[in-house]
Amino acid sequence: MAEGVSIATGLNPLTDPIALFIVQVLLIVIISRLLAWGLSYLKQPMVISEVITGIILGPSVLGQAKVFSLNVFPTAAPPSVGTLNVFANIGLIFFMFMVGLEVDISILRTNLKASLIISLTSIIVPFGMGVGLAALLHHYMPFNIDASHEYQDVNLGLFCIFVGVAISITAFPVLARILTERNLMQSRVGISAIAAASVDDVIAWILLAVVVSWGNNVKTGNEGGANLGALWTFLMLIGFVVFIGTVVRFGLDYLYKKLVKNESSKHNFLVFTLCLCLASAFYTQVIGVHAIFGAFLLGIATPRYDGFHIHCTERIEDMVGIILLPLYFTYSGLRTSLESINSGTAGGLTLFIIFVACLGKFGGATLASRFTKKSWRESCTIGVLMNTKGLVELIVLNIGLDIGVLDQTTFTMFVIMALVTTFMTTPIVHFIWTKWEEKQARIPMVPREKGFFNILLYVSTNRVATAMTHIAAAITPSTEDSKKKYQVKSLFLNSTSNRYSSYFYSSNNINNLPPQKKEIYRSLQSESNEVGVKFKPLFVNATDAAEGVTTIAKRQWPDVVLLGYSDRGDDQTVDESHHAGTETFYSKLIIKTLQTVKSCVCVFVDKGLERFHVQHNLLFAYSGEDFENDALTIVMKMSRRSNIKVTVLTNATKTLLQKLEAKHIKSENYTIVETHNPYQDLLSKSSEDQNDFWMIVTAVQREDATKQERLINTTKISLLLVHPSNTLLDPSLKTSSSFANLERLGGNLGQDDIAPIIDEEYDDKIGIEMQ
Repeated sequence: MAEGVSIATGLNPLTDPIALFIVQVLLIVIISRLLAWGLSYLKQPMVISEVITGIILGPSVLGQAKVFSLNVFPTAAPPSVGTLNVFANIGLIFFMFMVGLEVDISILRTNLKASLIISLTSIIVPFGMGVGLAALLHHYMPFNIDASHEYQDVNLGLFCIFVGVAISITAFPVLARILTERNLMQSRVGISAIAAASVDDVIAWILLAVVVSWGNNVKTGNEGGANLGALWTFLMLIGFVVFIGTVVRFGLDYLYKKLVKNESSKHNFLVFTLCLCLASAFYTQVIGVHAIFGAFLLGIATPRYDGFHIHCTERIEDMVGIILLPLYFTYSGLRTSLESINSGTAGGLTLFIIFVACLGKFGGATLASRFTKKSWRESCTIGVLMNTKGLVELIVLNIGLDIGVLDQTTFTMFVIMALVTTFMTTPIVHFIWTKWEEKQARIPMVPREKGFFNILLYVSTNRVATAMTHIAAAITPSTEDSKKKYQVKSLFLNSTSNRYSSYFYSSNNINNLPPQKKEIYRSLQSESNEVGVKFKPLFVNATDAAEGVTTIAKRQWPDVVLLGYSDRGDDQTVDESHHAGTETFYSKLIIKTLQTVKSCVCVFVDKGLERFHVQHNLLFAYSGEDFENDALTIVMKMSRRSNIKVTVLTNATKTLLQKLEAKHIKSENYTIVETHNPYQDLLSKSSEDQNDFWMIVTAVQREDATKQERLINTTKISLLLVHPSNTLLDPSLKTSSSFANLERLGGNLGQDDIAPIIDEEYDDKIGIEMQ
């Protein structure tokens, strides 16, 4: 803008490049966010809204208005769109760097054979179908590559390989976010799909590098030396991959361990890493491949120590995700012209492209999954997930348009295919898997194979981590052979967000945990090693703890769900300190677990639990009621350990002795105190200043959960409150006293938070199987 010239002098502000770019960015961000908000109700990823934004702003919709096309996105003024393209590609470089950071080799190690079978089959089958599709398109579609509107022939071999890559690719970043948002990352289908997609991702970029190097050499017009030039380009790329995978990778690891000692040095190392990212992108760009390949390779080679790869993502993801990346996908939409599909042939071939893409990817992945002995439902779900194209497909298509493999018509046809296949993923997965899984959650638990016992514990703070580990250890047997039948799983939750870094926390990698969660994990690990119990960590993203715990508990059906109670409310949300609006002393987490999970729910109230290996005495109240059977089972399991004795306050001595005898429990480990009111005596003994009890165990009916409030407030001893397996309650019967009590227990929880539960006879073998 010339000095002294402004809107005050009558200047059109959109003639200034900086002002025009700001307006373009504002339009793109605002419209894409509004569309994303609307599409979020359909569970659609952000990339859908960004491409649709480009289509709206491009020649297909608003570009029809002459004033808009001349002033806002002027096609006759390439510098304006060129500026947008440069910023968009800078965003793409850093995005591909983040994609490289997300590649986790540990995912493959857990499911290597099945992942390779699914991945290779879901590439080979659609690639072959894509080659056949390319031959058909090359025959029926005339190619108008340049602005002169003259039809030009495209190298058939190059076109076939490119279409094969475009059809066979899976969008790893979009798939990861769909699985995270739908709480499927730790499910059987999620683990299989993400592992196979990670292999797909690497293979697809290698194939695309071959296509780009070939295409760029053909584009120079030197047909005689094109093949030789492509070979040299490919050899330089292979040498660079080896260099990055050895010298750079191990060099960065060494420098990080040597130089990074505090946050300041970590920041300096981040700057150094980002400079290397740009240098790597520069090299792959100038050798004739594409800048994104260098960024992707550097992301894979970046050190994973101390969560540095997460630190890198968190520092750049906001600018990339909010501003720069939407520019790229909107730019894709701007290059999409729906008007170019102006014939029956083009329309029919567009539908055929969608059909071939779905059949090849879905069919290949489904049959491969079935071959690995997965169920048909699970296999079909994996097939649908692997068919996700999303933003990776759009990157491939833009590269194809840039190197002259696609013209605007074929580009638009493939963009429509990418949008359709991505849009259909979440609804179909919800229909064939999520709804089925929710339906399974309403089927009462069947008895486990004799002797097997699973415990799921959720610890949100270090304060109760040690004590809950001791409780899990007390329940498990002391002999190694018997321990094999017991499994303890510890749940670690991270707050769900639209940020790319949230993916890291849902993969079962300890190095990806946030510092607070990592501290809890290390505390649990240290205590579990000391008391001799092994636990399996589960990492899940959730909007709050109630959602995360109930989702996992309903999916895995443990025998016992062990939760920690705190009067400060530390147990209810992932990040927040207290759940407002609940009048009961129980948190939203515990309430919702009692209302929706049929497993036995144990709530631990920590009053200062002593070390595990010394001699301990439990205090247990028993009146012979059915709802106490689960609590009695837990007490009997604890009493099998030589260092645990039990004092029982009971008015049903005969019933107690019969149950102990039926399970071959030594009665000399029990001190039986007969009383007319076991609960009242328990309340009295728990408030005494002088006592030698390690812990109090008491059963509480779910619909009478408020009964223990006085006990929690007055006790001087740690408590384990055992709520029985939820097979008696039926929230669908709104007139029942059980439902009314549970509804009051929930405070402001809505009816949607209460899962329907089938009404049937109570059987103490359902949910808890006595050893």
